[in-house]
Amino acid sequence: MDRVAMLKAVAFILNGAVLLIGIARLQGRLAPPDIIYVGLLLVAPVAGWLALVLGYRKRTDPEVMATARAAAVVLNALVLLFAVWLTAHLSPDTLEEEALWIAILYLSPVVNALAILPIWGRSKPPAT
Repeated sequence: MDRVAMLKAVAFILNGAVLLIGIARLQGRLAPPDIIYVGLLLVAPVAGWLALVLGYRKRTDPEVMATARAAAVVLNALVLLFAVWLTAHLSPDTLEEEALWIAILYLSPVVNALAILPIWGRSKPPAT
């Protein structure tokens, strides 16, 4: 399997995991700031999936692709910022109990950025 295809597959799976974390967090009682975080956990995977799916198409409008990539990167950066903030504010006991999903929140934005952004010479030059 190609490295890029494998990276995109892992990004799809991690986006699904982040979405499931958002759905799980939605099941409890939410204070007003929690609604923003849960909304972020529900929207970021959808933007990542959109950017990944558009990346598979052979002919995509460059403006649409750039907008999808930018949205996915910004939302994933916010997820990473949320994970850092959460790690700083949780007690050590709670952090130990919730370590798996916090690790997913740390890993998902990095893998998404590697899969979405045109790095390592993987991007094709624009057709003229």
